[in-house]
Formats: sequence, structure tokens, C-alpha cells
Amino acid sequence: MSSARRNADDVPDSAARPLFVFLEFILPIARAAASLVGAQLLCVFALPERKLLDYYTRTLGFSRLPSKELESFAYERVKQDYDKGCIFLYQAL
Repeated sequence: MSSARRNADDVPDSAARPLFVFLEFILPIARAAASLVGAQLLCVFALPERKLLDYYTRTLGFSRLPSKELESFAYERVKQDYDKGCIFLYQAL
């Protein structure tokens, strides 16, 4: 992001707004925090809806774990009860 203040004309329409927020705000903050604490991954738990999963993977660049065994491992160690039914996705920072 070139400036902390953005002009109203710079903000995209509602269809592109989630991508704009992710690329201009969330990802830069996550990368800055990662450089301070040594994190290497940005993780999310997505609702198991095909359209949403496609958006996270194709548009935002998240990936699913490569095997059911690794998904089970992640769910046993980092998944909270309120994320039950959600799909673990990650992105390298």
C-alpha cells in the first residue's frame, strides 16, 4: 500500500473489496508480524462451501494440506471446537 490514507475512489466495488482488503491490509500486516516473530504460515479455517474454498485457493492463494492424514494431524492440534466442520487452509508468508 503506497499510503496509509486511501482515497474513496481507490476502494474497489463490493465484489473486489474482499481481495483488496486481503492484499492491501491483512497480508502486509501478517508479513510484518511474521518478520518479528518468525511465523512462516498464515492459516485460516474456511467453511466447507465449494465457492468459498475456491475463492480462498484460487484468488487468495491458500492451499489445503496434501493428505487427509496431515489434515487430521492439524485438526487434532490446532483446531478449536468452534471451527468444527471447517477446512484448514494455509499460505506461506
